[in-house]
Amino acid sequence: MMIIEDAKVEVKKKTVLPPVKKKMTETKEYVGNVTWPTMEELEVPNEIKAQYEDWYKVGMNRQRQKAHGDEIPGVRYPDLIITGAKKCGTTALKIFMNYHTWFQDTPGERHFFNRPTNWAKGYQWYHDEMPLTFKDEICYEKTPDYFDRPFIPERMSKLENAKNIKFVHVLCDPVRRSFSHFLHMFTVQQVGQWGVGGPQPGFEFLQENFADITKEEAFEKTVELAFENLLGKEKDIDSMSDDEIRAAVADYFTRWDLKPGSPGRVFPLRIPDAVLTGSLYSTHINTYLHYFTQEQMLYLDATELIENPGMSLRRVADFAGVPQLITEENFYFDDEKDAHVCSPLNTNAIVAHVSSCKLFLELTNAHRRLENFYSCSIPISGYFCMKPPVESARESFCLGSSKGRSKDKSLPVELKRRIRKFFNPFVKDLETKFTGDNYDHWDW
Repeated sequence: MMIIEDAKVEVKKKTVLPPVKKKMTETKEYVGNVTWPTMEELEVPNEIKAQYEDWYKVGMNRQRQKAHGDEIPGVRYPDLIITGAKKCGTTALKIFMNYHTWFQDTPGERHFFNRPTNWAKGYQWYHDEMPLTFKDEICYEKTPDYFDRPFIPERMSKLENAKNIKFVHVLCDPVRRSFSHFLHMFTVQQVGQWGVGGPQPGFEFLQENFADITKEEAFEKTVELAFENLLGKEKDIDSMSDDEIRAAVADYFTRWDLKPGSPGRVFPLRIPDAVLTGSLYSTHINTYLHYFTQEQMLYLDATELIENPGMSLRRVADFAGVPQLITEENFYFDDEKDAHVCSPLNTNAIVAHVSSCKLFLELTNAHRRLENFYSCSIPISGYFCMKPPVESARESFCLGSSKGRSKDKSLPVELKRRIRKFFNPFVKDLETKFTGDNYDHWDW
């Protein structure tokens, strides 16, 4: 059920992080000659070693076990969930977190709360999908489809640890997010989920209506169709006030729950509406705050994640209550190249999810390339490299330059102005009711 009433919460105050303390973590180089603990060195009983045989085959897991003595790792519901927003860099965040040894996840995305096939398996299935973790580590998962489904916060509130779970919402320029989402639908939805089956409904709609025009022209027509659905066919957005836009959208969402076949029923998760509704951040955060508290929320600006990933990783570590192993000192910058802020995947837990931009990581000691994909839509000028913390036992790497869905693309100024006018009241609400941050820099 869609909740329209405002949640009664205090506006969040963004934490001002102090300068990085020197020598918080080493940046010693590893060059493929790490010596991992042997099974004989571990203090856990032999039956535990046999039970978790595959897990202990990974050297990093044996190192974690040795550091935790005779404590036996266990499975539990996640302590932290990255919810979205989609196309705002959630996978990039997950990749960076994979280099922090206190954060533990599993490859890919769980999609438990949003996909009927997974939801039908029950909470125990979700519990069992989580990785083995120790008590002082953070078990987490990332599924950006959780952000804009109004029924998901209520389902999450039924978790045994609901009062303690923490959420990271990554937010980015809503205009650019909408365009990137549109391009994602046009490309990724040509086949079924996980590459199995025929085209998905979003692609079929786009292919049927806009196959013979440019993506930019198709996006403009899609936006105009979404405006008609969200605001009313007779409404001109340029003649509407902020309050009128809010009221029209609120009325739109009241028709989400109508029975199938009912006149006026709306489909905010389907194209064309989805390209805009996914960027209504204040609307979706408001739903979460009817079930959870502000203290359980971290609102991460994707601009900072892209331009200063070290600071964003410090914010996440502070929020989760773990040491700041990854800071600004773990990154350096080559301004002679143009690149996205991207990062190699955790080679112990390769993310099997296909999304926005292609990444090539040079594995210099193996003289080979690892190719994978992830979401990263905000281009900057320069080339980031990272020296992972010594605790991760990883080599330094440089972030591959590549093309994101919306990089090197542009939209008509007038179209962007109209879309931004639509989003303006919701960005204001985001600032004044929830995050307490300022988003004037969202001006793509």
